Amino acid sequence: MFDKSNATPQQVLTALMGNSCWHISSHGQFDWTDVRRSGLLMKGDGRPVEPLTVGTLLDNESGLGHPRLVTLSACETGRYDTQRTPEEFVGLPATFMQLGATGVLATLWQADDLATAMLMTRLYELHLENGMMPASALKAAQAWLRDATKAELINYAKEAAATAKLPRDKLTQPRRRTLITASRG
Repeated sequence: MFDKSNATPQQVLTALMGNSCWHISSHGQFDWTDVRRSGLLMKGDGRPVEPLTVGTLLDNESGLGHPRLVTLSACETGRYDTQRTPEEFVGLPATFMQLGATGVLATLWQADDLATAMLMTRLYELHLENGMMPASALKAAQAWLRDATKAELINYAKEAAATAKLPRDKLTQPRRRTLITASRG
């Protein structure tokens, strides 16, 4: 697992190789003038920000393997351009699909960090622990988050933090952090 202090594009590429589930929590950026420059920002906090770009991912296509699920837990990672090539979706999700991913979860808009952390935690519980397919797990996690009371969400967050399913800092400092995990799950 990498975090904002040590996640460089090359280290992330190396870590992802051969794993079947990729989860990237970072900032996303979409470049409308050159989609190959769109990507996920890997470093920050006063250090130069280096994106893991669509171009870099495509250039390393042969060595990354074929992930079963890629989760892009970052704002606006689902954006795509159809202006230059109307018959194609060009962006991060399409790039990961081209790399062989069976499924990609991404966002089209900005998302609240705490709500996203809780949604992702619940999604993975439903998918990895309860065996639900990713799309069904996402739908159920979204409904759970939408319908839960404030008290239920507070209790869930406390339990998830106590069992290390939800990082404690998400509860006390809800700001976006780079987090890269990969597993053979």
